[in-house]
Amino acid sequence: SELILSSIDIDASGDWECLVKNSYGNSTKQVEIVVLETAAPYCPAERIINNKGDFRWPKTLAGITAYHPCLQYSFNSVAFHNGAEEAKAWRKCNRTGRWEEENYSECPYSQEITQVLHAFSQMHINLTTVLEFSRQLTAYTRGASLFADKMDVIYLAYIMEKLIVFVDEVEDIGDALIEIASNIMLVDDHVLWMAQKEDKACTRIVRCVEQIAGQILTSKTQVISKVSCNIALEAFMIKPSSFTGMTCTAYQKISANSDKSGTPDLGRWEANHNPDLYLNFKCNTGNLDGSL
Repeated sequence: SELILSSIDIDASGDWECLVKNSYGNSTKQVEIVVLETAAPYCPAERIINNKGDFRWPKTLAGITAYHPCLQYSFNSVAFHNGAEEAKAWRKCNRTGRWEEENYSECPYSQEITQVLHAFSQMHINLTTVLEFSRQLTAYTRGASLFADKMDVIYLAYIMEKLIVFVDEVEDIGDALIEIASNIMLVDDHVLWMAQKEDKACTRIVRCVEQIAGQILTSKTQVISKVSCNIALEAFMIKPSSFTGMTCTAYQKISANSDKSGTPDLGRWEANHNPDLYLNFKCNTGNLDGSL
């Protein structure tokens, strides 16, 4: 069956209901009708590739919001749905025929690493769970050389800010934060730069490392020393009245049978956790005349 509407104008746009009656009963069908002017503008068809996937938006009438189903991935462990509705991305085509506002927040990330780090960031942490949480995150970030999305680093900065509040209550959290920050330094420089530009993520990570000293140093604990492959932290309680200067040296032991290139094999370090490959940082108050 078909319904033909003739001699209509723009005012006919709206929700229409068709009612059919016959000996078998009644049937109704609702449909939204949009009457277009001959010169109505359109937004052009466009392909958008982002960290949620590859979206192909069709040619869309000006003033209309277009919807696109979220892409599904084989590694999805969480259903990204609101109730029974299918999760969708959307874009608005403005009245002049230009794409403007858009939203992909309901869709899962296309990379499994980013999905996992997002899941870490959503977990509730308390005194009972924080130690195991930090151990799992430390282990996961040992593969940070594979992190390729700026959101990976942004989520890690957010998680570290959640962990820092537990440093003075759970002894091993400071060590975990140092190692996580060290692992993040394996991420490609351009990815770190994008995370810094987007959300000051690198600055926030450095601040978390700096805050470890302020959280731990007390009248009872006046010196702390924490080392990892890429970051070393040493902190002192010093009275200004007796301070005469300080000399600090950073060094890393390299075994005699190495190629002495100065660059440790990070894969071997991850496998063996060789403490000799940790970056060490030693400070001495006053002038240091002797060698290490």
